[in-house]
Amino acid sequence: MINSYERNPEYTEIFIKRLTIRAQLGVFTHEKGRTQPLILTMRAWAKVKPVKDDIVETVDYNLFSDTARDLAENQHFDLVETFLNTMADRIMEDDQIVAGEFTAEKPEAIEGAECAGAVVYRRKD
Repeated sequence: MINSYERNPEYTEIFIKRLTIRAQLGVFTHEKGRTQPLILTMRAWAKVKPVKDDIVETVDYNLFSDTARDLAENQHFDLVETFLNTMADRIMEDDQIVAGEFTAEKPEAIEGAECAGAVVYRRKD
């Protein structure tokens, strides 16, 4: 699904890699009432080719980080998948974005594992 946008000269890939935030996240009792680290990688493909070297001609990285932080700070999510889907839906509202890949890693989820997590994909048809 996303592969049709990768390496396609008509699209620009805009991304943030491994943004670490503190999120109110988790379904288990020991996860409630506290925050835990969540590591996010967000990739979006947009039809942008800036001419005037002006930020309004592209997708601002802050759309990704601000959306993630707003959700993490203001709402508890039981499931990382729900967090990701909500975040992806908000980011995809940007008219310039045609597709996205959104990854969340929970480094404290499984003892002995580097992390657990999920990936969601979006594409406008």
